[in-house]
Amino acid sequence: MEKKKIATYVVCYGLAAAMLAFYLCTLYRGLHPHPSGEYRSYYLQQELSVWPGKDGLDIVRGQAIRSDSETAAPDQIAGHILREVDNHNKAVPNGWEYVQDKGYCITGWSVRLLFEGQPDTSYQGALTLETPEPGGEVTLFVNGEQVAFAEVSGTECTVEFETAVLPKDGRMELEIVLGGDMATPVSVKELIFT
Repeated sequence: MEKKKIATYVVCYGLAAAMLAFYLCTLYRGLHPHPSGEYRSYYLQQELSVWPGKDGLDIVRGQAIRSDSETAAPDQIAGHILREVDNHNKAVPNGWEYVQDKGYCITGWSVRLLFEGQPDTSYQGALTLETPEPGGEVTLFVNGEQVAFAEVSGTECTVEFETAVLPKDGRMELEIVLGGDMATPVSVKELIFT
């Protein structure tokens, strides 16, 4: 009978120690979170208008990113669009509009896209735009630094650029600025990083 009583105490104390270890581990992980960039950008900072999916912000070299769908996918621009909060506290993709048969188009003078690349790495990119009429200019900024400028002479324009070395977190914010009386909506045909 005494052995049974000791075994019961050992099991109970063992379960209590296991539960204490579980709760301490949970508390530590709660105080020191390591969320993914997608989770941080969509849920915590609320800067994306569409959930990009797991690894949805990652730069995949050679993959064409298009704008022909309203939903996010690895090859769609919808999950990369940075949003602003308007006067009614409604988050809207500032400067973007979804146009039937064209996809997401730039309707403002400045729009921003968010990507995650490898830290301490630079990328080359090519952005192809289609305008309703010739004329205007396009300036590209990566993380606030100008990387390209192009005058648009036809209705289709490809702007090639090279980024500076990305910071330790790999975050890359691409800003597209239209100027020179460029007609809108401007369709983003594709964006490729190499």
